[in-house]
Amino acid sequence: GTALACGFGVWQVLPVGPTGPDGSPYQSSSAHAGNPRFISLEKVVEAGWLNASELPPPGVDGGARREALGVATERFHKNADAAQRKAKEAFCREHKAWLDDFALFSALQQEKHLPWWDWAPGLRDREPQAIAEARARLARPIRQARFEQFLFFTQWAELRRHAASQNIRLFGDLPIFVALDSAEVWAHRELFFLDGEGAPTVVAGVPPDYFSATGQRWGNPLYRWDVMHADGFTFWVDRMRTQMRLYDMIRIDHFRGFEAYWEIPAAEPDAVRGRWGPRISASSPRRSSPCAIARACRGCTSCSSRFPGGRRTLTCRSTIPRIRSFIPAPTTTIRRSAGTAPSTIRSAAWSTSTSAIPATPC
Repeated sequence: GTALACGFGVWQVLPVGPTGPDGSPYQSSSAHAGNPRFISLEKVVEAGWLNASELPPPGVDGGARREALGVATERFHKNADAAQRKAKEAFCREHKAWLDDFALFSALQQEKHLPWWDWAPGLRDREPQAIAEARARLARPIRQARFEQFLFFTQWAELRRHAASQNIRLFGDLPIFVALDSAEVWAHRELFFLDGEGAPTVVAGVPPDYFSATGQRWGNPLYRWDVMHADGFTFWVDRMRTQMRLYDMIRIDHFRGFEAYWEIPAAEPDAVRGRWGPRISASSPRRSSPCAIARACRGCTSCSSRFPGGRRTLTCRSTIPRIRSFIPAPTTTIRRSAGTAPSTIRSAAWSTSTSAIPATPC
């Protein structure tokens, strides 16, 4: 309608994952899941899983929506026909790599009202008996979390098809780092710099610059790229596949973190006493290079890292299946002068179209 009439061909959105108490889409409880608040309850009524009289009034808090979706979940569980059950089962199989952990994590969050590192040690450390007991005890909210994701992805697919019919491409936003209080960090602690109790030893941010004398301390846990490299960057490959189900193009926020990141000791109150890591030289393996992730998808066609005249230039172009271009801007240059840190490059664009889409500024 309006967007098309105004000549727009791209609709860029913020991350659409579940948000925490602060409402920030950049601190989501999942790197894969969709926010249940985006589920159209009117569409759920049309599907027959809610009655119009059961819709919460506009503007109510999330609790009323959650209750309504709980009713829809149980109604689907009892009354769905064979085709509907088959569609949901197919969705759960396709997303099993993250959905099982997220559904349990979501149910435990509602039960505990605490970050995962403050749960009882058995649950915090995912001891098999504690996990089995939790799955049994929380079977109903786990079922609801699964159903909500089924609804979200189904409705989003309808939105994307409608946008495509109007020649509008969806442009997603993907934070390079994930939230500490997220299903992925809880389920895959080995991929992050954490201590034995789940607390981060170092965190993400950016160094002091013209905008802030103390830099920015974001607090996200940092990746152990060596561990990710050893398993073929499964974490990132799975994450990008999920995003490709949602968008035609994907912007990675703070893209330069693939090349090098600002590492801050977790005990520091600000970003002043950080350091750059990892260092990438012309002869060292690119452990954190986006090309390594592209190669894991068997899609990297060219990569270069040059150091002429004090400049570091990282360029990558790939043909990952369904990703026709991966272009940092289209040539990402990090300028370095004596005694200064590299400037921050904050975004890149992945495109599922056939043409190259340059990066947009952060």
